[in-house]
Amino acid sequence: MIWIASAAVALGTALGFWHLRATDPATRPPLYVRLAHAALGAAALAALLLTAPGSRNAAFLEMARYLFALALLTGGVVLLRRRRGGAVVLAAHAGIGISGYVLLLAWSQAG
Repeated sequence: MIWIASAAVALGTALGFWHLRATDPATRPPLYVRLAHAALGAAALAALLLTAPGSRNAAFLEMARYLFALALLTGGVVLLRRRRGGAVVLAAHAGIGISGYVLLLAWSQAG
């Protein structure tokens, strides 16, 4: 689960830098790379949802689940708004995703 989330975060970081360097819509990241990031994020969320709810430090796990779900939703909004920008939504998506990842790491290291 940590590896899947780490891959999603790494790809998301690369996409973020790619998006920041893009000077026009033609140089933005291609859709298939964005969809790969979305698939990794969805797989990480599915793994989180399948983790036993009674596990150690359940508060970290519960909050990470909510944040990953919210990051997945805001990422969908970013995909839908890809032609009209959506930099604010993209920044919110990144912040929510990173927060969920940090909580996931805290959960995995605690206990």
